[in-house]
Amino acid sequence: MSAEFFYRTYAKFSKRGRRSRLKITPFGMIVIAVCIISGTAGLNIFDYGLYRIFTLTLSLIIAAKFFKTMIGESLAVTVFFDKQYREGEISKYRITLINGGSKDLSGLELVPEIENSIPSLHDFLKMKEPGEEKRNIWDRNIYYFRWVWHILRLHKAEFTSLKNISVKKNGFIETEGYFIPLKRGIIYFKGINVISKDIFGIFSEYYFMKAEHEIVILPALINIDDPIKSSIITASDKRNTSRSNYLLKNKSGDFIGMRDYLPGDPQKNIHWKSWAKRDRPVIVEKGYDRIKECSVILLNCGSVKYDDIRFEDCVSYLYSFLKYLDGNGFEVSFYSISDKAVTEHFRAEEEKGNFHKLYNVLAGIRFLDDLAAEQFISGLRKIHDPFCPSYMFCLEPEPAVLRFATERNIKIITASNDYALQDSGFRIPRINSSVMELNQT
Repeated sequence: MSAEFFYRTYAKFSKRGRRSRLKITPFGMIVIAVCIISGTAGLNIFDYGLYRIFTLTLSLIIAAKFFKTMIGESLAVTVFFDKQYREGEISKYRITLINGGSKDLSGLELVPEIENSIPSLHDFLKMKEPGEEKRNIWDRNIYYFRWVWHILRLHKAEFTSLKNISVKKNGFIETEGYFIPLKRGIIYFKGINVISKDIFGIFSEYYFMKAEHEIVILPALINIDDPIKSSIITASDKRNTSRSNYLLKNKSGDFIGMRDYLPGDPQKNIHWKSWAKRDRPVIVEKGYDRIKECSVILLNCGSVKYDDIRFEDCVSYLYSFLKYLDGNGFEVSFYSISDKAVTEHFRAEEEKGNFHKLYNVLAGIRFLDDLAAEQFISGLRKIHDPFCPSYMFCLEPEPAVLRFATERNIKIITASNDYALQDSGFRIPRINSSVMELNQT
């Protein structure tokens, strides 16, 4: 049988199993299993007490079917998330449940639902489980462990359900839910399943309420090595010394005065009310400051062997690097390649307050092993500023990358295979020179 057949089979069972867990409680699964086993083994009603167990469990199942609590469309829900969360940190969100019906509801369970973490057929066929060739012929040909590996790879957050929720008629309740962001990325939150169990706790009635949100999970924040910090400051000071006139920039800082407009003045500093009164353009003069610039390049493509752990370490270190630049007043030019093989450039400045948008870009970025590094370098060569201090983050620098870095005096930061496992189970890169090595090219 082909891999495509097993993919469709596992995807179908995964979807049905998820719905079954909403309709039948864990206790209900035990009761049904006991009913089936006792009914099969207790065919002789005169010699076996199993028949009595069969009749009891069957009676419970039939009675539970008739005593289910119906949840109507009188319920409404609103969910509030923060703009960004960070990998590995226990996080919370707010839920408001409104009951517009005519009776009180109690014993409800709220189960969050997110987009299915099922791989695409293309990824399932192309991306093999690490070490899959070491498995026996049976495991290799049913592709089950590859399926499990993909599910774990795409699983980015663990949500907990809220139990024993009660809401009075024509009332509402506000509560908090908790979840653990497990991995960097973007999660599409679909809504809340409101579950009500029958009086025996065997079956449950659920009602899905749509509440769509996009949850951004940022990488784990770690410390930056001191040699890298020193190199950033040194490169910035050299640039300010050699190009002092170029690096003066009109900031939105202290007010100095007002004067007539001169060609070349920024339009955002025009004082429109004074222009209307005096019938000629007037400029608000503000303090000048020196620019601190840095270019950051993420080589998220190439023919190197892809390692999910190393790439996530690399992105985590890059995120911490950007946070350091943000906190020290740097303006950052970020370069990467998109899924459409386009070299993208994003400019982040503290004055514009758009660093959070850059972090959103970093949360959704992925490694493209089907694109050559030369293609990225070709596009980067056209838009990269060769005079700006630059740092490149990558798994391994290929020859074309090293040549380009040498031409532009770009410092390369690479990820090593060394990482630490904390007691919590979250993978946090070990902060020493063996994890991220600063290479002067």
